[in-house]
Amino acid sequence: MKFVSRTAILAMLLTAITAQAQMYKWVGPDGKVNYTDTPPPKSAQKVEQKNLDGSSGVDTANLPYELAQAVKNSPVTLYSTPKCP
Repeated sequence: MKFVSRTAILAMLLTAITAQAQMYKWVGPDGKVNYTDTPPPKSAQKVEQKNLDGSSGVDTANLPYELAQAVKNSPVTLYSTPKCP
């Protein structure tokens, strides 16, 4: 039983450590700004690629102390779908 618990904990830690995502910000031909996790089409303009680790995604170094603590203690996860306007 202890072996299974330790193995499960190790697996969760390794998964959390390797959680990374690539995000793309680009401007379409119509001038609309898009954010996606897939590479933009070749017609996209002003493409920015950002590598995000599994953390909050917010750089708290330049935030006031109180706000940095709020970001750290109360993370927000936003979910979206392809049909989101």
